[in-house]
Amino acid sequence: MRLTWLADEFRSAGLRVVEEPDWEARGREWRDGRPVGGVQHHTAKPVPRNVRSLYLPKLIKCNFNVKPDGTVHVICAGSCNFSTGPGSKTVLKETQEDIAPSNNAKARKLEDGMDGNPFYINNETDHLGDGGEIPDVQYDAVLACWVVIFKRMGWSANRLIAHGEWTSRKPDPHWNDKDPHQNLEDLRTDLAAALGGAPSARLSMMAVQPKREEEEDAMLPLVFGDGFSEPTGKGRTAKREDVKVLQAMLGMSNDDIDGRYGTETKRKVAEICGGDGEIVDGACFITLQENYMMSFLQVGGNGLTEDEADDLYAAKGHEH
Repeated sequence: MRLTWLADEFRSAGLRVVEEPDWEARGREWRDGRPVGGVQHHTAKPVPRNVRSLYLPKLIKCNFNVKPDGTVHVICAGSCNFSTGPGSKTVLKETQEDIAPSNNAKARKLEDGMDGNPFYINNETDHLGDGGEIPDVQYDAVLACWVVIFKRMGWSANRLIAHGEWTSRKPDPHWNDKDPHQNLEDLRTDLAAALGGAPSARLSMMAVQPKREEEEDAMLPLVFGDGFSEPTGKGRTAKREDVKVLQAMLGMSNDDIDGRYGTETKRKVAEICGGDGEIVDGACFITLQENYMMSFLQVGGNGLTEDEADDLYAAKGHEH
């Protein structure tokens, strides 16, 4: 099955939804044809996270992403390949038997023994993961998304797990002053109440939010060809969000990722791909992608977190 109903049903629940390009075709097949539960993550820095960085080619991190203002970006209708990652067979068995984890994986001393990517629906919520408060509007949107999914799938709230319950490598979601490697009892409790038809103070506060006026997104003189996005004709002129993704792939620091295709960005593209740096075609993009993946292994100095580096190590040899 594919989750091609996500966007429409999220909207029906009163959520503000952005559909990312080609999301319905993105993702692999689920193991045994359908997912068995959901996994809640936080993105870590930077916040807000550039949505395009969550679905780079061959690095699909989630099915949907929730922003601090409650906007939901729908990203992938199939299983991800760079999200749940290695974790415990015990937790998967519990999910399949409709049993919530009794604690986080670290406290339970569970060992990674399998790839969870083909089994779970994944949500990345923009949050630093530092124990700080999550905005009410964002938490409400996260809860509403899971309510939609769990009702559609016919699941109980016990099938929602934290990434930190799946693997001791991860602490997420770490928000609202909870200890690192927390479990997900608060969110599961609210989800269970909503699924059971009990009045939910959280969901009753939600209202259909007006769509924001689209920001004027200056067209820039960079053309992406095959490999970065579906080309139109000979390619298309890139927008600021495209350039931010490109700058991240070039290993530029967070302070320098500004979405402007200036002299320094162009110079770095030219260094890696040759030419004058004006056009990123398919061959150039593959080179940039390889350069970006390698940068995950060089933690520090490039704005990448230890968690992200750990994800790449875990992904190697664990893809199905």
